[in-house]
Amino acid sequence: MCSEQEKIEEDSLPQRTDIIYKEIENIKKFEFTLAIVYEFARRNEKVQLILNFLNDTFKLYAERIYPNNNFNISDFDKLKQCFIDILLTFNKKEFVNEIKNSVIDDSQRVCSMVVEILAEELYEVYYLIYKTDVTFSSLIYNQNRFIERDPEFTRHVYEAEEDYISENENYKYNFDSNEYYIFYQAVYKNEKKFKFNTFYPNYKTALRDFTDTKILLNLSLPIEEILDFIKKIKNDYDANNSSIKNIFQLLGEEIDMSPQDIENMSAKEWADSFFIYDYIKSSKDKNKLTKYQKLQEIFTKNNGYKINKTQAEIQEGKKNRDNSVYRIVSVETYELLKDNYKNKKIKPFISIKTLEERFKLIDIFTSEINYKRVIHN
Repeated sequence: MCSEQEKIEEDSLPQRTDIIYKEIENIKKFEFTLAIVYEFARRNEKVQLILNFLNDTFKLYAERIYPNNNFNISDFDKLKQCFIDILLTFNKKEFVNEIKNSVIDDSQRVCSMVVEILAEELYEVYYLIYKTDVTFSSLIYNQNRFIERDPEFTRHVYEAEEDYISENENYKYNFDSNEYYIFYQAVYKNEKKFKFNTFYPNYKTALRDFTDTKILLNLSLPIEEILDFIKKIKNDYDANNSSIKNIFQLLGEEIDMSPQDIENMSAKEWADSFFIYDYIKSSKDKNKLTKYQKLQEIFTKNNGYKINKTQAEIQEGKKNRDNSVYRIVSVETYELLKDNYKNKKIKPFISIKTLEERFKLIDIFTSEINYKRVIHN
């Protein structure tokens, strides 16, 4: 019975083959940093608290409140207390009395108020943009509010475009998107100049991307000239004591953060690291070492054993800039040819020490202070 329970618990743990880790492996180069920071942010405990609360609120609203499906005064009183508790958790006590004094007819308004407060907290403090596709969600949440684009552009394209076009025969526009960017072009026929000629990165992550820098370009110029111009601006921005400032420096609000570089890891290594973190956090095993030993077994099973190379193999590897002293042998091959490796130095695919270091790395950067450092430094 005990082993059966252990099997159930093991099956409920994250798997390295889960789609979330495959998506990390396949991050495109232009969105790599933001995607990694998003993974840090969504593992922050306060972020998880807000996300789970918002998800539950939208579900309750869609299933019980909006259709008035057996949602009574007693239910509303319990919901109000939940709202008060979450707001106090995030020091939003100025809204408590309004919630206390609300009646059941205020359900939609109160839900909307709390949702907007928490979504703003996510956006301003934790840099996440809350998104949902739950039915009726638009009745209590404006998802366009936190789009990382020019406010006039957003209002025009998403809220006023249809009316605007119908009222202006001379207004011509062109809009499209791909995996890398979204663009919108609009011009008045009689004026022959752009009202909008805007390109935005098409990032997949629901994270603030701070695409608020305007650099005016003529895309008809040769690519070498454009790149030289962009590189000059970027190099000046990165230089010590640069005259170009980010918004926090300009407002005198920059946090004094000591430099700490993220290891230069591949997308696959980052996926491994997030899996390690999630597994350790999810495991109910009380013995810390046992958690890491089980992880070590998983990585070895998936990737194989490390077996020391012969001198000839080392020299051959150096020709291809491979300086490793170990080669990887699958578990199946090792079991089949075990006798051939008797005099070889054999190691698991990843050491306990490395697993602990990877966990610590992710744990450090789940703090909002630290993952913000990655974006702004």
